[in-house]
Amino acid sequence: MSREGFAGHVQGFVDPYPYDPQRARQLLAEAGAAEPMDFELTYAAGREALPVISADNLARAGVRTELRPATSIEAITAYRTSQTDSFMYAINPTGTLADTVRWIQSSGGLGYQDPALAHLADGAAQAVDDAQRTSATRDLVTAVAETAPVRTHLPLQHLLPGRLGRRRLR
Repeated sequence: MSREGFAGHVQGFVDPYPYDPQRARQLLAEAGAAEPMDFELTYAAGREALPVISADNLARAGVRTELRPATSIEAITAYRTSQTDSFMYAINPTGTLADTVRWIQSSGGLGYQDPALAHLADGAAQAVDDAQRTSATRDLVTAVAETAPVRTHLPLQHLLPGRLGRRRLR
């Protein structure tokens, strides 16, 4: 789920859910969402690039996004207390998908629990041998791509380590 040259890149991985605004519109319509759908995206103030790109991508799918800058603490608190639809954050650019999955499942992160993903993330994070690490990361990337609930908390795009957490659609 990472671009070549970035931590967590898996050669030959094909995202089963590529960016497809028309398909997104179709899925939103099937889910009964009105168009345009309103969506709040809270993010760490001073880091506007990814939220602006994300809002543009969402607009192409019929989602009207309100960008809300906040401190990191304010953003995650608003998300945890259902005061915002989403938040976008950035992890250390050298971080991996395993790091992200572990953070999401921690009490300091989002608290989302999936034992199978936790096991795969631990395997990818702890592998010392390059071939084992590549294999474990490939398994983790595939599992994340196929696990719809956790996709709401993982990379919205593949160029930078931006992450989006989403609790609900309205």
